Amino acid sequence: MGADGIDFANRAAVESRVSDDGAATLSWGEVTGAGVELQQAADADFTAPVTRYRGTDPGTVLTGLAEGTHYFRLREAGSPEWSPPLAVRVAFVPRRRLFAMLAIGFVVAAATVGAIVAGHLRTRNRTGEEDALA
Repeated sequence: MGADGIDFANRAAVESRVSDDGAATLSWGEVTGAGVELQQAADADFTAPVTRYRGTDPGTVLTGLAEGTHYFRLREAGSPEWSPPLAVRVAFVPRRRLFAMLAIGFVVAAATVGAIVAGHLRTRNRTGEEDALA
């Protein structure tokens, strides 16, 4: 934890999970005073950090994260001490599996449309035969 006791409230849950949609929900609990600052970096040393949030909310949702590992740290506004880095891993569905699922979905959709059209044609033909007999 930083000198002021600021740390991520959901550290274990976030670090044990791999995001498959490029989103991460980070929380740090109730904030007092001037608020908190949240930074993101591509490495655990924070050689090129980017501030992602400043404010008094007890958490934030980050979206649009690219595939890979992202590091976050937190501190009370104005404090020189940062929390230990939090690692968030993002891994999207492999393309091969994605295309396989899309192909299966296409086959199911085509079969459904085919069944509907065939049923409609059979019903229409029966109705036409009944009209001809009458």
